[in-house]
Amino acid sequence: MAERIVLHIGTMKSGTTYLQHILAASDEQLRASGWLYPHTWRPTDEVPTQQFAFYGLLGPQIPWVEGWRDAHRGAWDRLRDQVGGWDGPVIMSAEALVALDDAGIDTLLESLPRAPVDVVLTVRSLASVLPSSWQQHLRNGHSQSFDGYLGMIRDGRADRDGSPSGHVFWRSYDMADVLRRWGSAVGIDRCVVVTVPRSAPTDELWRRFREATGLGDAAPDTPPEVPRDLANVGATAPEALIVEAVNRVMVERGASQAERRARVRLIMVRGLLPRADRGVALRVPPAWASEVAAWIDADVDAIRSSGVRVVGDVDDLRADRATDDPAPLLPEEVATAAAEALLVGRVRRAARRGGGVPRRLLRAVARRVRRLAD
Repeated sequence: MAERIVLHIGTMKSGTTYLQHILAASDEQLRASGWLYPHTWRPTDEVPTQQFAFYGLLGPQIPWVEGWRDAHRGAWDRLRDQVGGWDGPVIMSAEALVALDDAGIDTLLESLPRAPVDVVLTVRSLASVLPSSWQQHLRNGHSQSFDGYLGMIRDGRADRDGSPSGHVFWRSYDMADVLRRWGSAVGIDRCVVVTVPRSAPTDELWRRFREATGLGDAAPDTPPEVPRDLANVGATAPEALIVEAVNRVMVERGASQAERRARVRLIMVRGLLPRADRGVALRVPPAWASEVAAWIDADVDAIRSSGVRVVGDVDDLRADRATDDPAPLLPEEVATAAAEALLVGRVRRAARRGGGVPRRLLRAVARRVRRLAD
């Protein structure tokens, strides 16, 4: 039976995919040191995490899972048996766990093998999370503007019933509530917050995580390199506008969400990420800076007052990036990103055959470029 279970519960957009790929790549060293990171049974082409297994256990107790529980029940059974049969410490990682309510946390803890449970929470500044979260919204096939998305998030903070999607966001990112839920379940002394560094090398997040989990020499000090397309590299400002326009056109054409997601992934991975000059970073719009800064200050105060152990610096969460004026976005940058997007996959093949590119997409991009130039 597992002697200790470490749950890395998220948050989303805090380097979780990067950390999960490092854990999977370090499998041999971890096992040789007595640790288990159970990932080899995951669905094909998915991030090496236990997320789908927890879907199988918790189902609708995770807000966005809906009817997926039965499809993943077998994954949970295999995970439970593997963890129960391991004689040593176990580490698992799934961002969905941070959004569990009290009843969901109780279900999880009662279903795990009887062993001490430690909780690790990686936290990134909302000034960086919000642009990344909107990008993920776009990657999932939605066409909502950044301003509209932020309005939904604000409404969800104030009124759960008025904005259910916005409320789901805060289930993961309201630090006072997250620490209350998990601290009540396992004890705040068994919870650790890892802050994502603002300007340190990427490896610093791994080193903080390694310390917080107690992995020590069981895991490499210098992590293996993770390919860019596996590390959830975000879109830049011009790229995000292109993806937004592509989604809008596909929605108008009646494309399914699955089709939109597949097209956006192709555009990002094959057309946009490989470019050397990808344009200016996406930032919180200046009109939202003071409100986002207030949300961040509330998180910092909640972490400090909770008594939770922090690995890193809680001031890493401050709103520096939210209050900086973003660099101007030039129409030429958007046009260049659009050209790359238009030459991906089916569009690229059509262009080689002389079929040109979809005119509706060209018109949508042209409208966006003209709007930026005004």
